[in-house]
Amino acid sequence: MAGPPTPNAAQVTCVFGGEATPTGGVATAGIITPAGGFTPAVLDELADIFGDFHAEMATIATTLERIELKVGPEATGPTYTKSIGRAGEAPGTSVPPNVAVLVRKEVEGVSGKFGGRMYWPGVPEATVGPQGDITPSHLASLQTAANTLFTRLNDGDYTPAVFGSADGALPAVKTVARFAVQGRVATQRRRLRR
Repeated sequence: MAGPPTPNAAQVTCVFGGEATPTGGVATAGIITPAGGFTPAVLDELADIFGDFHAEMATIATTLERIELKVGPEATGPTYTKSIGRAGEAPGTSVPPNVAVLVRKEVEGVSGKFGGRMYWPGVPEATVGPQGDITPSHLASLQTAANTLFTRLNDGDYTPAVFGSADGALPAVKTVARFAVQGRVATQRRRLRR
């Protein structure tokens, strides 16, 4: 997938650290705004929105260290950074670092293959069954947190979006209709870069 195509589009990269993510980790979210583009002034509001979401999603052993806001166009737009240092608030021990909650970014009328996803680390071990299923009560609270994230982004004039392919095979920007937390944890694989 491509990055943000215009100055009113941006990618938020949440950078994680802490005991439960010893080698770090990231989750990304595309956003668009009709408000004339992004400036460093929006970082405080986005830090609060994503910090609150992280607090609901992860254990204390996982920290949202900072957010990075890459503003379009992808090749020439600025990148702004805001330190956060906010730990999750869920009790208990985290699952292994490569296991995460999968939050799908669902786009109306588009196959899930072309939607987006966020892997959020720091899942409490006690809420995951032997087959990787998240307990129903915890899944409900995670979905509530995802719904709140979606609402707060939209209320702040930051429409969640997925950016299309660089080759033009897909639209440059697709608006996300909802965030859907999956009922089973996901395992992240590291991509080998050559």
